[in-house]
Amino acid sequence: MTAHRLSGRVASLVSAIEENDDAKIEEAVMRLSRSRRMFAPLAFLVGAFVLLFGGVRLLVSNWRLTLVQALPAMWIWAAMFDLKLHVLHDRSFTHSAPPAR
Repeated sequence: MTAHRLSGRVASLVSAIEENDDAKIEEAVMRLSRSRRMFAPLAFLVGAFVLLFGGVRLLVSNWRLTLVQALPAMWIWAAMFDLKLHVLHDRSFTHSAPPAR
């Protein structure tokens, strides 16, 4: 692939991100990741950031949703903290490996 086609695909990805169109972003990332194997992890990275910023934007734009989400998040955090203190306290985790041939 030529550098011109690669820069065109990167430019289409950037414009899709600027337009904030999830379908165009996904299409541009998939085309870019199929063009070269080294760009394949880019699909996961860009997808994760799109989801992260989309969720943060939703929480910031709708403050009532933040209030609704805060209580369950704190409840889950407290449950995991309690689990870590009481159940997993003073235990070592062993790494399981496949049997040797």
